[in-house]
Amino acid sequence: MVDPGARPPANGSPRAGKPGSDLPGGPPTSGTGRQDDRAASSASGRPWTLAGLLLAGLGLVMFPLGGLVGVACGSIGYSRGDRRLGAVAVVASIISFFASFYVAYLVLEA
Repeated sequence: MVDPGARPPANGSPRAGKPGSDLPGGPPTSGTGRQDDRAASSASGRPWTLAGLLLAGLGLVMFPLGGLVGVACGSIGYSRGDRRLGAVAVVASIISFFASFYVAYLVLEA
């Protein structure tokens, strides 16, 4: 029988806090952790980041608008979890945008 003076578990479940339970008091048993979450979110932002890097390269060679669109794609990749490469894509696109004007100047002066 249940002791009337005993306090119930924090979330009202008799399994809360016991090892091997996936409830809020105990350790998770499913094996998912922060590392898996980071990998999944990084994978969802990776196509956007790669598009940003590609547009940064094209923006330097062909047209300045590619650099601006590369900033947008890199930012989307960054916000979707691909933090490091997303930041690289944004910075590379900004540099590409301004460098493309210098390349255009050199071509027009030649």
